[in-house]
Amino acid sequence: MSRARSIRFALDSCVKRRQSELFEQIRRVEGRMVEVRQAKEEIERCTMDDAQAIVDRLTCDEVQRLTSLRQDLDALRRQMEEAHSLAQRTASACELVDPLSVIRSHDDILTACQRLVEKPIKTSIAVDSRDFAEETKVRTEMVEKYAELEKLVAVKDTIIWGLVEERDELRQEADEAKAVLSATQNEMHEWVQLNDRYYGELSKFLMRCRFCEVVLTPESVNEDCDVSEDGRHFFDALE
Repeated sequence: MSRARSIRFALDSCVKRRQSELFEQIRRVEGRMVEVRQAKEEIERCTMDDAQAIVDRLTCDEVQRLTSLRQDLDALRRQMEEAHSLAQRTASACELVDPLSVIRSHDDILTACQRLVEKPIKTSIAVDSRDFAEETKVRTEMVEKYAELEKLVAVKDTIIWGLVEERDELRQEADEAKAVLSATQNEMHEWVQLNDRYYGELSKFLMRCRFCEVVLTPESVNEDCDVSEDGRHFFDALE
């Protein structure tokens, strides 16, 4: 009976808890899959809209160009019809037998030929098929340039960061040098004070001849005094 309770306890405390954890993780993974599909569909919709807008602009540009070319083509065809009509009229005039009719047709034909020759032919084509706006190509180039700019910015950031670190190191070295200089100045000041105290203490033990004021030294102790009557020094402590 105790073993059955132990098994049931293990089932309730371990297996069911693990099942609950697995179910929760499965639910999270499935939810993430839905999010991925939705994100893809949204990007696809935006891409299709953008592509359709590009195609619409391209079609509009094509219509404008073709309209201009059709106007030029219509003008050329009208001139071609005039030339063809004049050619037929000239051929008919050559078949006339009546001299008067030939003379009248001759003047009219020459005048018509003169007008046809003087009428200019548009030889330049203003529309170019090579200058369509290639938005996709332009965007691709912009993306490539942006990637290059990102690399340059990364290099710039690295250089600036290095300069900042070098500046901080130089500041630290300068602060350390100032601290050392301050400590050295303090130490020198202490040495000066110590030297002054030492000289003050040492001056207490200095002796000088009361007559010639020669300071007592190992050399002067045995020398003669030029001032005293007996020629000897008489050393007293300095006051």
